[in-house]
Amino acid sequence: MDSMIEALEHARVGEVFRSRKNRVFRVLIGGETLVAKVYPPGGEARALHEYSVLGACMEREVSVPRPVKHTGRILLIQYVEGETATECIDSSPARMEPTLLSVVDWLSGFHRAHGLRLCRGDCVLHNFLVTPEGVVGIDFEEAHEGRPLEDLGQVIASFLSMRPAFGAHKMSVARRAAADYLRRTGMDSVADVPLSVSDALRHYAKFRDDGDAMVAWADRIAREGLVSGEK
Repeated sequence: MDSMIEALEHARVGEVFRSRKNRVFRVLIGGETLVAKVYPPGGEARALHEYSVLGACMEREVSVPRPVKHTGRILLIQYVEGETATECIDSSPARMEPTLLSVVDWLSGFHRAHGLRLCRGDCVLHNFLVTPEGVVGIDFEEAHEGRPLEDLGQVIASFLSMRPAFGAHKMSVARRAAADYLRRTGMDSVADVPLSVSDALRHYAKFRDDGDAMVAWADRIAREGLVSGEK
């Protein structure tokens, strides 16, 4: 395994991608650019799990990178050129609403394709690529059976907490995104959306230097919903 990882490192093209838990980088193999995802020791089951989820998405025509090969704790997948949804929103206020709505459209399709039983997990805007062909979901190692609204809450929390955070316009866009998602999935869970967003904000607050403010907003959203006014 070490020799395989070393060979991948020699085939690396460009910089290592951002990842909290794994080593992720582009490689050039046989003239094709792929993404190598190397899990830490003991990550064999997680690598196989992500490979399987990607395969299931491909079978259901959900837009994800094509899984190429899985060996031990190494996963090779198709390299997809695009901007993350975070980068799109940061680049221009005009791209904020269409980007979030496109991500939520992808998310509703993912959930419908899996019978509203599978969560993609770690559903933050950085884990969606915006391409000329549409949104592509990436990073599925935390996919698990559960309530789809968990994912919706995470993506809205990720959006609202991007700086500048929690403005009135962002709340309005979040409400529209939630309504679109519920309409597309046929779910009647309007009252549950704020609680899912609140739970996600509390989770992500642990990793942020503005965590106290995020918790305060989590409390307010749990009480009042996706409120439109400034705090």
